[in-house]
Amino acid sequence: MSDELEARMWDDGSSRYESRSRGPYFESAFASSEHLDRAPLLSEETYTDVPVSTESDVEHCHWKAQAEPPSAVPQLFTALVLCGIFMICELIGGYLAGSLSVMSDAAHMLSDCGGFALALLAFHCAKRRPDVAMSYGYKRAEVLGAMLSVLLIWILTGVFVYVAVVRLHTGEYNIEPDMMMIVSGCGVGFNVILALVLHGCGSDIAHHHTHGGAACAHAHAPSGGSPRGWRLFRRNRDHKQANGALVNGDYTMKDLAGVEANVVGSQPRNINLRAALIHVIGDLIQSCGVLLASILIKFYPEAKFVDPICTFVFSFLVLLTSARVVRDALAMLMQAVPKQFRYRECVSSLSQLSGVRHVHSLHAWALSTHHIVLTAHVAIDELTDPEVVLRACQQLARAEWRVSSATFQIERYAVRMRSCPDCGLQPAHTP
Repeated sequence: MSDELEARMWDDGSSRYESRSRGPYFESAFASSEHLDRAPLLSEETYTDVPVSTESDVEHCHWKAQAEPPSAVPQLFTALVLCGIFMICELIGGYLAGSLSVMSDAAHMLSDCGGFALALLAFHCAKRRPDVAMSYGYKRAEVLGAMLSVLLIWILTGVFVYVAVVRLHTGEYNIEPDMMMIVSGCGVGFNVILALVLHGCGSDIAHHHTHGGAACAHAHAPSGGSPRGWRLFRRNRDHKQANGALVNGDYTMKDLAGVEANVVGSQPRNINLRAALIHVIGDLIQSCGVLLASILIKFYPEAKFVDPICTFVFSFLVLLTSARVVRDALAMLMQAVPKQFRYRECVSSLSQLSGVRHVHSLHAWALSTHHIVLTAHVAIDELTDPEVVLRACQQLARAEWRVSSATFQIERYAVRMRSCPDCGLQPAHTP
């Protein structure tokens, strides 16, 4: 044992190493850490006798790493009502005009209504708190809602493609171009309004964040320097980052807040809003095409075959625009590393913490577009206080990587960790 360490025995038989010199590795994360060491586990005294820190930057083990976006329920409900009304009008108009493309547009409106309803249901489910049966809660409901919404439009698209093939084969067309022009013109205007409503709603969510208070994603440090207990000691104390976050080896809460502010604007848009907006954009494109087709049929009656051909073109565009939503939803269901999460930078930042020798078994996945989960094993040397390293890791996860839940296993370093094939990850496979 180093002569700078002293083992102290407590009355309850527990022991703890203390540093006589109070070096940086042993700087206490709390002024009351000795009370925490003596506090009995699984006892009511744990909650009554242990002093609670009053520092503004210290929180419980749960935090909101990302500010909750404002609710999109009013906008989605308004879109659902308007879409339902116009769908009925368009279906009647398409039947009177005898236009397959207009009725297929009405069917896409029906899929929009279903998508909006699923999005509202997903928002409601995502608000439910975790329980013993669903330990992560119901945040994945929005991913399932987006998948079901896209599946609905794919089914309807297949039905109308089949009907269009039958019309081309039989050559039977009963089309009223005047009624077709009126309905498709109204459809263009309606879809423009609906797209603006949903795009404005999505933009608010994508750029929303809040500051201040213990419930926010970060707290600011006093102007006098880094608060006690949150000093992240780096191996290279002369190292300076380009943004000035490191000053004399200290990574302050104010610096972490600045890092967070740079990341807020890059939050991904809610996947259900993206799916709903894609539905509307597809309908807008289809309404424009139907309007052009109706004008062509009006002046060239022999060109009625354009109506089913438009259905083919629009169906392909709808499938093309919905493919990205499906890809992102499948990535979440496959527990893929989120695109906005920088995996290698995360490993590098943890490895640079003072006393950390190796980081392995790091996993990151997304429960939804705004909730990221992180787990990692952090191996430290013999002279490092695990409590200080744990607090430092939690701070990085909270402010720099913006995760909703982070779990770190602090363990003693062993040489075999660097050669273990199960501890590391293979390079990503490119499709």
